Amino acid sequence: MTQCACGKCGLEVKEGRKYKSGHNANRKGICGINSQNYKPEKHIRKLCNCGCNNLANEGNEYIIGHHLKNKLMSEGHNYKPELHNIEKKYCGCGCGAELKERSILRNFKFLAGHNTRKITELTRKKLSNKQKEVMKTDKAKIRRSKQVFPLKDTTIEIKIQQYLTELKIEYMTHKYIKEIEHGYQCDIFIPSMNLVIECDGNYWHKYPTRTDIDNIRTTELLQKGFKVLRLWEIDIRKMTLEELRLKILELK
Repeated sequence: MTQCACGKCGLEVKEGRKYKSGHNANRKGICGINSQNYKPEKHIRKLCNCGCNNLANEGNEYIIGHHLKNKLMSEGHNYKPELHNIEKKYCGCGCGAELKERSILRNFKFLAGHNTRKITELTRKKLSNKQKEVMKTDKAKIRRSKQVFPLKDTTIEIKIQQYLTELKIEYMTHKYIKEIEHGYQCDIFIPSMNLVIECDGNYWHKYPTRTDIDNIRTTELLQKGFKVLRLWEIDIRKMTLEELRLKILELK
């Protein structure tokens, strides 16, 4: 082992080498050998100050990633989070899982995919059957409120719409009625009268008794102050403009 040929640092170099890395006097190396601020002690490697018992990078007090400012780690450096007084923290979504060390150091509040907008499978497992059912129902209501179905109006709906246009009555089609417990999209709604008109097909609505959900919704609409006019397909097909006008007048 011989001393570095720069003549200033006093450090030993390996056999076959003349200078310590960056100490070549013929060029200004990374150590700034030609500058007035050159301090050879900076090139002596020390133990990392984070307490990991590994040598720090040359000229530094810490291994890259181990300094207290960022509190990050480089893999393979025996990093010990307890030296930085890290306490256990849990995912903010309520799943009960512990946050990983790197997540805590980087101030993350959730595990990957566990934010409050998206409930993970881990969280769902801890929900009761009743909570799961409520969650499904709420999602279904939101989905149905934005969906227009049927995508194409039936012939009996079109006939009633044409009659209303001739009578110069303003109306809306497929308005979502959210005021009742069993919210749904009605066939036709007349805002000026707060009137819901349903055009019930004979097959789908089980003529002449109607389905249970039809009767439930009619009751809920009336309780909330809506007026309801339910028309059977068999009656609509032979209905005249005057007959519809009289039916609407009866509800005013």
